Order: sequence, then C-alpha cells, then structure tokens
Amino acid sequence: MLVLLGKDAGDNMDQKIEAYLHENPSEMYKPQVEPSIRSEPIITVKTQPLPNFGLAPDMSNILIQLADYGVGELWTSHLLNS
Repeated sequence: MLVLLGKDAGDNMDQKIEAYLHENPSEMYKPQVEPSIRSEPIITVKTQPLPNFGLAPDMSNILIQLADYGVGELWTSHLLNS
C-alpha cells in the first residue's frame, strides 16, 4: 500500500522523508545465509512508520493507492480456463 499526501502538504515531501530516514535509519535483521538462494548474505530491513508530515486532521489531503503483487494471471487465460 502506498499512502501519499496531497499537493497542499508541501512540495518538499521527498526531502522531508529522506532527511527523516537519514536521521532515523531502519533497523536491520541479522543477515541470513542461504546458499541455495544466493552466495552472499541476505540483508533484510525492518519496516518503520513515518511521522505525520502534514496530514490534515480530517485526512482531506490523503491519497491511498493499493497494489497486489501476489500471484498474477492474464485475465484472458483465466476466462479461457473457466
């Protein structure tokens, strides 16, 4: 899920988020070694919430976009197999 603030939240939102993440980097999990997947250690990062960077109290300037990158199938092949 991607949550974006509207135009009235400020034009420098990318810079605000970048500065926040620079000052508050995400924690990393212990590197995992799985030779069957790759020879180098697998580095994973913990997710973290961002602070409010200008969300209106009534949420009138929020834009939410949902994406599902799970299993995909062409709709034409789905219809043909039904």
